[in-house]
Amino acid sequence: MFRPSETEKIKEIIKKLFSFLGVDSPIKFGEVNSDTIKVSLWVEEAPFFIGERGETLVETQNLIKKIVAKEIGRHIFIDLDINNYKEKKAKYLEDLARTAADQATLTKKPQALKPMWAWERRIVHSALAERQSVYSQSNGRGHHRHIIIYPAN
Repeated sequence: MFRPSETEKIKEIIKKLFSFLGVDSPIKFGEVNSDTIKVSLWVEEAPFFIGERGETLVETQNLIKKIVAKEIGRHIFIDLDINNYKEKKAKYLEDLARTAADQATLTKKPQALKPMWAWERRIVHSALAERQSVYSQSNGRGHHRHIIIYPAN
């Protein structure tokens, strides 16, 4: 858990970083739990900050995490969302998971999804966790890591 002084220092570092990048939009800091701080903002140049398949967003998140960790002297996790990209993507992935699970159940054949980031795979696995008719498994390595949804029977 963060001490209040750490939380304020982290927020200031993040504000300075985005200011340095030319972002003058207000930055919203969501709930702070254990070692995670949620950060969201709305920018005009969203495609620049999100990138193809969210690659730039993920790399920006990782860069901020490393800079902040170095400044405060311990590991943290930054959950960065720009223009609600992750929120919209999560809804899409939940729908995709349900559709692929229905297809796996109907055809009795495994359904392979395209490669995804770790945070995207977590959403799919969570969306299917309570379904008795299927189970999901991550396969592959690196940028090729993807989910296969198997029928339970």
